[in-house]
Amino acid sequence: MTKNSRCSRFRGLFLYINSLLLFVYLGGCNAQQNKVPAVRPVNGGSETAELPGNWPNFRGPDYRSAIATSLPTAWGDGQGIKWIVELPGRGASSPIRFGDRVFLTSYTGYGVDATNPGEIRDLRHHVISFSAITGAVQWQREIVGTALLQKMNPELGRHGFASSTPVTDGEKFFAWFGGTGLFAFDVDGDFLWQRNLGLETNYFGSSASLVLFGDLIIVNASIESKCIYALNKETGAVVWTIDDVNECWSVPVIGNSPTGETEMIVSSKNIVSGYDPKTGEQLWHCVGIQDYVVSVPVVVDGVVYLTGGKEKQMMAIRLGGRGDVEASHKIWEIQRIGSNVSSPVYHDGRLFVFHDNGILQVIDAATGELQKRQRSATKTQPFSSPLLVGENLYMPFQDAGIAIYSADEECREVAVNKFADDSPLMASITPGDGCFWIRSDRFLYCVDGSATATAQIKWSEPANKETIEARQPYNLEVEKGWTRRYLLFMTSDQAEIVKYLLMPYQSVITDEQTELSKSIVSEQMANYSNLLQRYNEIRRKHLLAPASADADFDEQYRLLETDTDKLNNGIRILVKKLFTSEQMEKHMADAAIGKAHIKPE
Repeated sequence: MTKNSRCSRFRGLFLYINSLLLFVYLGGCNAQQNKVPAVRPVNGGSETAELPGNWPNFRGPDYRSAIATSLPTAWGDGQGIKWIVELPGRGASSPIRFGDRVFLTSYTGYGVDATNPGEIRDLRHHVISFSAITGAVQWQREIVGTALLQKMNPELGRHGFASSTPVTDGEKFFAWFGGTGLFAFDVDGDFLWQRNLGLETNYFGSSASLVLFGDLIIVNASIESKCIYALNKETGAVVWTIDDVNECWSVPVIGNSPTGETEMIVSSKNIVSGYDPKTGEQLWHCVGIQDYVVSVPVVVDGVVYLTGGKEKQMMAIRLGGRGDVEASHKIWEIQRIGSNVSSPVYHDGRLFVFHDNGILQVIDAATGELQKRQRSATKTQPFSSPLLVGENLYMPFQDAGIAIYSADEECREVAVNKFADDSPLMASITPGDGCFWIRSDRFLYCVDGSATATAQIKWSEPANKETIEARQPYNLEVEKGWTRRYLLFMTSDQAEIVKYLLMPYQSVITDEQTELSKSIVSEQMANYSNLLQRYNEIRRKHLLAPASADADFDEQYRLLETDTDKLNNGIRILVKKLFTSEQMEKHMADAAIGKAHIKPE
């Protein structure tokens, strides 16, 4: 073989190896590009972001519910709907999307029919993964509900037991079902861990949606335990807690202050606060909505805008403060304008929010001035929140499909599109690239303006369905049979404590003595706060402890019970000293008459 031929062969081999290496390298680059990145849900800067590759949580990666690209404006009668999937049960949670998967929750077995709810022991929560492209069910997990949840009632019947929107980072998936607990899976449906974070109930039920921040999964368990928890997303271990969060169904929103610091904003009854999301440390606080809060705040350019309450309030607060910022950072506050449930969106210096009667309100974000009120397609209270799509607002209504309005001074009605089924739309829209997903009480829809035929998919349980038994946590009230007398330290509401302590003396106490009694209770509120703190610490540890530790916690509860009795009895002794002998004689006589009317069981 000649030297030239050997060189030629080596050169050919060299080029082949280089080509192979280049192919592997480019394949690796493409794999990296196609790999769905982990989500970092921190924003608060630009007005609208380009359409994100994913919509991993309620209201999107920056909690702003705003995209800059376009979506279909017309569909129906077999046009513009790519597929419809029948769901196994009801639900008000919104779908989320990551890559080519859409995740959703629902429930069956109890409360599907609010007038004939059935037995709560039959309640099942469902977690389902669908193909975002075809609607095919990829996996389903069924979770056995706890019998200690809020029993069905007309208000709870409107949304039921699958109202919290789940969250994912593309590797793990988290679903929250109130008293039944928090459940972690990988995105292929493999069960990882579960935690119960409280068993208290409320007439309205549970609905707060989840938040991911770095390695933390943040859960608003205000209804279940008056706490917000941050747990390690890998293990479920509690990293930090925020106590005494009252009547809050909202989402703890992550945003940036004007100086770029990351804050977590919590809007709850009577107070709005900013926290360090890494530690749970409170940074600032001020007077908030003077009622319960459901609506989710929105952060834009270092300012948080929030609304809520039955009577409606709105306010704007500049982030970055410390301590009490009522005078220094609250920009404006308005009354009887805003929303009870639906959350606002921001566009071009304006806030758009739907009132409980469906009226669209436009508020100047700089001043709080109401600029316009526009009648919408319904008078029924909206439970969904709007999505800003370029220059248009997309708003799902319970009874009127999805209405589209121009996001400008005119609020012109662009279109109203309904779906064939008559079940209510309670969830919000999840956008994609030229399409979107929306769930009703019965179906999950993929709306694609280019679709000319609709695939109708009947519900069928997948072969890989699994059932998970929720851990039934130790329930203090049921196990010990505690009455309100022993649960009094669970509240920091002074008026409620006064009402309870003075109840036996209502027939004899004077107005002057009532005011003096309030002063006595006021002087002891620090002691009640200490009892509340002790109770929260014991309960939190007990919820996460194995059943074998129940005896140890029983002793801690017993001591707490004794100390509560001492405090209550000590106040009653001071109150009795205010009475004359004639008042005490009448009180004792009334008590004897009342006792005589009590019939033994």
